[in-house]
Amino acid sequence: MATTLDIAPAGLALLDADGRVLGATPGFSRVLGCLSPPVGQELRELLGALDEPAHVEAALEALRRGEAVDLEAWCWRGADGPAAVCLVAAPLELDDQRAVSYCLVRDITDQRLAAEEHARARSLHQATLKSMADGLLVVDPAGGVLSFNLRFMEMWQIPPIAAASGRDADLLNAVLHQLEDPSGFLQRVAELYADPEASSSDEIQLLDGRVFDRWSEPQRFAGRSVGRVWRFRDVSESRQAAQALRESQDLLELFFSQSLDGFFFMMLDQPVAWNETTDKEAALDYIFTHERITKVNAAVLAQFAAREDQLIGLTPAELLAHDIPGARARWREFLDAGHLHRETDERTLDGRPMTIEGDYICMYDREGRIIGHFGIQRDVTQRRQEEKEILRSRQELRDLTTRLQLVREEERTNLAREVHDELGQALTGLKIDLAWLRSRMTDRTLVDRVQSIIVRIDGAMDTVRRIATDLRPSVLDDLGLVAAVEWQAQEFERSMGIAVQLEVQAERVELEDICATTAFRILQETLTNVARHANATRVTIALRVSAEALTLEVRDNGRGISKAEMASPRSLGLLGSRERAIACGGELVIDGVRGKGTTVSRRSPVGGAAG
Repeated sequence: MATTLDIAPAGLALLDADGRVLGATPGFSRVLGCLSPPVGQELRELLGALDEPAHVEAALEALRRGEAVDLEAWCWRGADGPAAVCLVAAPLELDDQRAVSYCLVRDITDQRLAAEEHARARSLHQATLKSMADGLLVVDPAGGVLSFNLRFMEMWQIPPIAAASGRDADLLNAVLHQLEDPSGFLQRVAELYADPEASSSDEIQLLDGRVFDRWSEPQRFAGRSVGRVWRFRDVSESRQAAQALRESQDLLELFFSQSLDGFFFMMLDQPVAWNETTDKEAALDYIFTHERITKVNAAVLAQFAAREDQLIGLTPAELLAHDIPGARARWREFLDAGHLHRETDERTLDGRPMTIEGDYICMYDREGRIIGHFGIQRDVTQRRQEEKEILRSRQELRDLTTRLQLVREEERTNLAREVHDELGQALTGLKIDLAWLRSRMTDRTLVDRVQSIIVRIDGAMDTVRRIATDLRPSVLDDLGLVAAVEWQAQEFERSMGIAVQLEVQAERVELEDICATTAFRILQETLTNVARHANATRVTIALRVSAEALTLEVRDNGRGISKAEMASPRSLGLLGSRERAIACGGELVIDGVRGKGTTVSRRSPVGGAAG
């Protein structure tokens, strides 16, 4: 008996009324970690190393009152570390009157650790079930429900009464009405239940458009199947996103391939850093020989008159061999900015020149290094040729207009001279003859009649002078532009009754006849418009002539010309004035402010005609 107690995993001791140890087995000392024999010591002293001292003290008090005690706690056994101890004590009746109770202690460290590990594992399992985005269902071989998580219930919209039954059959009945193919679903479930070792994964379509991925794996323990784990994942959004991505990619590919603009990608063999510390000339050397065309659309092939296999792989050095210095300068600007819009002269693969308008964008990796670029370009060769042809045609029309104006001015000058000289002389001679005839007449009636004729001849001579002046003011040819402008200002103020303020700043500059004539005719046309349309009470004429430019500005305080009136095809006078200014190498600017008046400004270089 003694030998058995010595080697037992538990210890036994007898206690007196004061709780002192009367006798104990070796196991008692071993379990409590006593460093000295426990006989004669109080149980309180031996249990001092246990945790929860208040709980231990309450147990000892109960023992002194003659009550049974059952206590589990952790204690420290010196260098052996912590140990879990189970202590059971109860009163007893023995021949030895000193013995009042017995105390049995047992080492339960392994059981306690196993229980705590089981609790932790169970807690982790529950937390995992709750936190998973997938729905989980665990069943036994007979179809009994062992476990499931909340996500499973939410995904399948299972009512609580079906979940509470604990039978997989009730869960199946609760979800069948949601499926597109319920019979196929049941058949697959039956096949898996019939083969406990089988694994499966498939896709389930629901009537509301959702899509679930389903996995089923056998649950094994001790080498045999003890149940089955079902896992469900809602992949509706991911499938929709994948479908949208595919559609976007298809759309982009369609846009890329069918665009009328040329699209292409050029990628570097290795990324290149491009920053303040980069040797940019060396980097350009590498880029020009190691960046290659990797993708092109049909429009690019048409632009370069090439097949795809002829363009793919070409480098900038090969594409731009006709102008390497210019190309390097453009690429330096492009790589510094990261983007570029430029019109350039290029060559097709067969050497034909073409004009390209392009937009180019650099592509970078996560470290900010250049990995290539994307380009959009258009062949504008024909458009530029058409624009040049239009400009040439416009210039020819302006040259023709200028020539016509010159011819017209020459004709007006000749006609004015003939009218003034020939007709004026004839009228003057006729007036002299009539005056001579009148001086020799005695009949008063005849004298009065001749005098009336002379008066009419004077009126005709005034008309001749006015017509000659309108055709070509002699002051413009005899005294120059400044005097002609002063005369025109006086005539306008006298005839129209509108106040004119004249501002003249003129250097002694020899003006070409066409330049002076153009300025004077624009002044006449502007004053005519003021008289007809402006409703003005005041006009300011500013003339400035220098060695560089001639500037004429006319301002009125009238109603102000509108943009619609300036753009009207009926405004032929304005159009003629503008063309006159352009033909003389200058420009005409018209600015109207409603209710405040109109300003007409004409500026041209001195002595420069466009033709």
